Amino acid sequence: MQYFLYNGVMDIKLYELAANLHESLEEHPDVKLLVEHEEALQKDENIVMLMKEYDTLQLEINTMLESFSIENPRVKEKCGRLFKIKYQLDNEPLVVKYKKQYNVVNKMYRKIADELLDVVGLKRETICQAKEE
Repeated sequence: MQYFLYNGVMDIKLYELAANLHESLEEHPDVKLLVEHEEALQKDENIVMLMKEYDTLQLEINTMLESFSIENPRVKEKCGRLFKIKYQLDNEPLVVKYKKQYNVVNKMYRKIADELLDVVGLKRETICQAKEE
């Protein structure tokens, strides 16, 4: 068995392989398209405004929940506004395109990670068990 780490220092071959993989992924058409979609989101004034408002409302709600219950009318009102903003964001055409492309890239990354883990003899397992009462 070959060890890739020795005294915390990564083997140069492993480093080169990782760097090459990273570079290849950065140049992949699906990743490039995702970056383009992300840049478009950041340039769209309406989306940026909605995202800032969403973040601000989330912070306000979290702060309020330190003192009030979720049933408090002011908290409910802010949660309603948050829901509306989230709905608006989710239905923006640029956001829809971004999410679709994000899922494509995420699926690709998961497949690569699973294959790499399999090569080194590790398996990624997801175990879901119902909570027994």
